[in-house]
Amino acid sequence: MSSTKKVPGTVADRPWSRGLYLLTAALTCPCHLPIYLLILGGTSVGAALQDNLGLAFLGITVIFVLTLVRGLRRPGGRASQWKDTPLSSGGSEGLDRQS
Repeated sequence: MSSTKKVPGTVADRPWSRGLYLLTAALTCPCHLPIYLLILGGTSVGAALQDNLGLAFLGITVIFVLTLVRGLRRPGGRASQWKDTPLSSGGSEGLDRQS
């Protein structure tokens, strides 16, 4: 197994990169495809999207999933570290009710 080390100065190390990934995920969300078709209607890009709708949907879905996963990762580690957060435990330990 190879371990990946974080190199200072790379794009993944910059604080704005996470926001950029999440912005890209929001723009490439597959639910926005009909909006893009309306906006680009009458243009050659809109015609190309209309002719290749299935391929366009598949392409932006792949980009959406990849950028969303990358944007939601913790800044210093792998996604497996999410298991220690209260929301991922599935229980309500942090939500004590006071009677």
